[in-house]
This record gives sequence, structure tokens and C-alpha cells, in this order.
Amino acid sequence: MTAKKAAKKKTAKKAGVTRRTQEQRRAGTQSRILSAALVVLVEKGHAYFTTTGVAAKAGVSRGAQENYYRTRTDLIAAATAYAMDNAAARTEASAAHAERSTDPLKAFLDDEKEFFFSNTYAAMAELALAGRDEPALKKIHRDAFVKFGRIRNSVWIKALVAAGYGEQEVREFVELTVYLLRGMTLAELILSQKPPPGLLPRWHALAPLMLKKK
Repeated sequence: MTAKKAAKKKTAKKAGVTRRTQEQRRAGTQSRILSAALVVLVEKGHAYFTTTGVAAKAGVSRGAQENYYRTRTDLIAAATAYAMDNAAARTEASAAHAERSTDPLKAFLDDEKEFFFSNTYAAMAELALAGRDEPALKKIHRDAFVKFGRIRNSVWIKALVAAGYGEQEVREFVELTVYLLRGMTLAELILSQKPPPGLLPRWHALAPLMLKKK
């Protein structure tokens, strides 16, 4: 080690700076690339999604990006898995918190609204539409959403049943809510139709009519 490097390391140590490991740096670069891929999908659409555009958005060289994801399809598959894994982790945390909430139904609706009106879902909707003409994309999207859907249904059904509601009614309420929010989101994304004001609060008010306490 040169005297200059040793001095720099000593200075960083005194300042309390912890150098990241190579694995941490790799993970950080991958996270930037995958986050950028989702942004590009929303901003440009699948038809104009390019690895070059993603590299520029992420602030990395094209060669660095291709070191992790060699093809456009590889990048889309990784970005989809990244988005759905993050969404699942957030949903699990929200559902766990809801079990201690005074209004778990509102917690559930807020969580679903946050997901369906997020850039993540907008990117996934773009892939769903593109998948009509590309079987590989269709499989990537379907597999990721099936996995996420199972996790979401499982944790929220558990949380709402723990709050005292009947399981069958909860399953139906969760399913209806997903279809309601999906329809609202797609109407806005595809038709530019804003959802009616206060629709979700009204749905929340109707919930007790559909759900029965044990």
C-alpha cells in the first residue's frame, strides 16, 4: 500500500467512514440500474425502452450495465423481479403493522392504493401490454405477478382475519379491492381518466357491510 493510500485510509477511519465492500458496491450498482429500468419503462414505454437509455438514467456505462444484464430481456426480467420483491416486502411490513392498527381495513386500502398508483405498477402495466406480442415478456410479467399476488393475499388475509373478520368475507373483499384499484389505475394510465373523487373512502365505508366480525 502506498503512503498516499495509507494516509487516505487513516483519514477515513478517523472520520468514521466505513468503506463499502466490493459486493456492496455491486449491489448498489445493480439497484441503480434496475430502478432506472423501471423509470425508463414508465417514461418511454416498452417500445422505446433501450439498454442505452437505462445506462444513461442509472449513471453507469453501457459496458458496466451489460456486465450484469447482457440482453434487453435479461434487464427487463431482473427489473420486474426487483420491483415485485420490493413491493412484496413493503406489503408484508404494512400488513404486519395493520394487525396492531385501530383501522386495519384502511391500512389495507392505503397499501393497495400506494401500490396500484405507483411507478412500479405503471411499469408492470406497460409490460403486460407489451406481452401480448412477446411471449417471453408475458411469462416474465405473469410469473412475477402471480408470486406477488400470492404474497399479498396471504399476508392481508391473515392480518384482516386476525382483526376479527371472517376469512371467506375477507378473501372476497381483498379480491374485489384488487379489481377495483386495477381498473381505476388502468383507466388513468390508458384512457387518462382520473378516478372519481372520494371513491376509495366510499369503498372503505361500504366495507363493514361486506365483512362480518367473528
